Amino acid sequence: MNTLESINFQHYANPDPDPKSKSSLESLAKRDYLSHKVNWLLPQLLAYFGSFSLGNSKDLRIVARTNLGTDPRKIGMWRIVTKLPRSDLITKQNKNPEYSTLVPLFLAAFKKHQGIPYEYWDKEGVSALMEDKLYEAASYPVDPKVYSPQFRDRLLEIRNQGLEIMSGSKQGDMRDPITTWKLYRTADTELAGYPALTCTMLSQIWVAHPSLRNKYMILDPSNWDNMPEPLISDDIMDSNTNSTNRNTNRNDSTNHINRNDLGSNSLQLELPWL
Repeated sequence: MNTLESINFQHYANPDPDPKSKSSLESLAKRDYLSHKVNWLLPQLLAYFGSFSLGNSKDLRIVARTNLGTDPRKIGMWRIVTKLPRSDLITKQNKNPEYSTLVPLFLAAFKKHQGIPYEYWDKEGVSALMEDKLYEAASYPVDPKVYSPQFRDRLLEIRNQGLEIMSGSKQGDMRDPITTWKLYRTADTELAGYPALTCTMLSQIWVAHPSLRNKYMILDPSNWDNMPEPLISDDIMDSNTNSTNRNTNRNDSTNHINRNDLGSNSLQLELPWL
């Protein structure tokens, strides 16, 4: 049966942190064939989390603690969407970009089902509620000049350099920007030291490619709801979905609530499962 009730999520509540352990998140996901169930599993999980009550808090940790409590089944669900590496859920992410690594699933649940933009939440409170690599990439302090129109041509040069194959029989050829998840050879560029996923966002490759991206991805570390203009217009597929997505601007107005209406919450911040 393709329902959440068919999975024993409580087994995921207290996994072994060693990914090689039989009781790790990765091993449990493999045992339960979660990668074969994503087409119904993830939409149902997002709908479930998206039904949570927010109270009066902008701290997502408080929202999680209030709604999850200490129920091992709920905590197991939470661990799958926040801590299980997305590659263990989706084997070919460019084929399922709507749930790819650049989508913070727990936050996306509220954006999708309650219209709450990512920028609404206190950033400090979300670090424990999304994959570590995505949080690192989305929080990296990108040099403001990278966003300037004057840097566009230079960013394209860095992109091309990072996609060029430098050895072997295909030397000089370019890697496919849709199937290549990261840029290579950035050490001598202005993106030196940037997390790989940050470079992926900025160079618009892999699932950040204009033909694959969607409004639930984090594509701009300076504004998690912004969908930047395409670096190369020819990259855009002629589809209604992507046309709609490209109209998203830096001042995303998808929220259905007034941010100023939500104040602080007096609940403790400790999450017993973290």
